[in-house]
Amino acid sequence: MDGNLKLLVVGDSAVERALVCQAWDLAGVRYAAVEADSRAVAIAALENEQFDCVVMGEQLGESSGTVLLQNIRDRRLPTGMVILVQEANQRKTWEWLAAGAGDCIAKQEISPETLCHRVWTAVRLRRAEMQTLAASAQVQLILAENERLNYAVQEAEKIRNRVVLTLGRNQQ
Repeated sequence: MDGNLKLLVVGDSAVERALVCQAWDLAGVRYAAVEADSRAVAIAALENEQFDCVVMGEQLGESSGTVLLQNIRDRRLPTGMVILVQEANQRKTWEWLAAGAGDCIAKQEISPETLCHRVWTAVRLRRAEMQTLAASAQVQLILAENERLNYAVQEAEKIRNRVVLTLGRNQQ
């Protein structure tokens, strides 16, 4: 794993945030995790600094973590997302993954090794998604340019046909 990953830990529970930050520190990562206690603070942090991954709780105050997850995705931030779930639950994990999370981790599973593995998985997934989006945008530009060039070739062919007809008439 890249030891230079920047982590944002978001949750309304100071105990859960401290648990994640402690595991992150024990993993020997170069950058200390940054904490945010609400969605608004997390958005402000993401606007001011680039993070490789966000570890967030399922609930953020009055709203669900899916709101922050959607905000990050809507802004097309290159940030991986790991959801801190209360207990290992396969159905909930699938729901979070379908919503766009890179991975999930249960509170009782948090250890330096597990946290790093889950964060790195989410970061690699998000980087791959961003590369796919960039490649897709590039393909769309190429297709648009091909369409423009095809139209120019058709117009040139029409002009060439008119010139050939005119030359044919002039020779008669």
